[in-house]
Amino acid sequence: MTLLSTQAKQIQRLHREANQSYRQIAASVGCSPATAYRYASDPKRATSERAKPIRASKLQSVDRDAFLQLLLCSRSNSEVVARMLCEFPQEYGLPQGFTVSARTVRRFIRSDFAAYAKRSQPVPIGDAHYEPGAQVQIDFVLTKFQFAGDDFLTKVPLFEAVFPWSHKAYVRVCPDMKQVSWFRSILGCIARCGCPSTILMDNDRGLVTQPKRRDRPAQFNDSLVWLLREVGISPRACRPARPETKGVVERFGRTLKENAIPYIQSRPDLKIATPAELQDALDEWLVRVYQNNKYRRGGTKQVLTVDELYEIEKEYLQFIECGAEGLTVSSCTARADDTASLWLHGQRIRLPRSYAQVEVIVNMTAGGSYQITNSFGKKKIVDGVIPKENLSAYKQFEKGSHHSDNADFPEMNGNENLENLDSYWESLR
Repeated sequence: MTLLSTQAKQIQRLHREANQSYRQIAASVGCSPATAYRYASDPKRATSERAKPIRASKLQSVDRDAFLQLLLCSRSNSEVVARMLCEFPQEYGLPQGFTVSARTVRRFIRSDFAAYAKRSQPVPIGDAHYEPGAQVQIDFVLTKFQFAGDDFLTKVPLFEAVFPWSHKAYVRVCPDMKQVSWFRSILGCIARCGCPSTILMDNDRGLVTQPKRRDRPAQFNDSLVWLLREVGISPRACRPARPETKGVVERFGRTLKENAIPYIQSRPDLKIATPAELQDALDEWLVRVYQNNKYRRGGTKQVLTVDELYEIEKEYLQFIECGAEGLTVSSCTARADDTASLWLHGQRIRLPRSYAQVEVIVNMTAGGSYQITNSFGKKKIVDGVIPKENLSAYKQFEKGSHHSDNADFPEMNGNENLENLDSYWESLR
């Protein structure tokens, strides 16, 4: 057993001054009596320092130019670098079947590429206790990606949703971060992963009209409430300027920016040219990489992967089956005509005269329930239900052969119209 110089000197002092036995010295220092005897009987042993052997790194034979390019492309993320070296070793001058850990990569970067070493602080997560199926956290993250054929980086908005208990994640590449993108992404998430009890969101203006304060609860956008009412989810807003309130999705967003995007960008076998191809690559990354992460739940020593935890949480989620693509909803923009009217599936929708030639947002479910708001999504103009026979006979913005409109229903109430949707879920199936 090799001791530190301070321990060796302590043995010499206890043996010389305190006149203790070797057993007493061993108990004080934390070594065996035989080790105490060797250091006490040899004064020189206490002053000699044994040189530590310098081990050659497994990456000494790597192609340094290719490795440096990988560092720049992966943004010095050691997890991404290690995965790329294991999957494509011959691209970097390494033998087939080569394996290396992220820890070894970090050491090699700090010793040979110190200028590119990167240290990051963890994202704080609140102390909330999550139950299975109780919540999903959503957010948008803005990242940069260089598509094939471009010599510049393009800003790409990514919608992200995470179920905190199982860490099941959903990602969607969006054209922007407007209300329409929020709604389409929320519906896509719950159609694929299931409906939890609540949805925790940021205080985006398209979702929350008034943030939560100590003296008042948060007030949500009418269109959001209308949308979530269809699937039975309660909205909840996080505390303003407190990202740790939804820390699980915040940390996942960082994983997307620092792990997923650099990994996809660095792969030599992928040439991503369109947002649709980027979406496919992100879905593959979720299955191959992210869902193999392991977590401990229930206060036990058993460690389960994200997939295994999600299989347990699925029993607490509600699923809406309505075709191969899940819950269908149309959320898009349209412009009213000179008479402030819109045509939806052959039915004429009359708006106030002030909306003539004005762009509005049309939200519509597969069951025929619709809601029209202003272009900012903050003010509800009108809502109602399209007859079922019109849904199959006309396209979304096609004019009807007869003047069926909402003129006879000037005072339309959203709750009264929703009562006509008794067979809504049947129509979705």
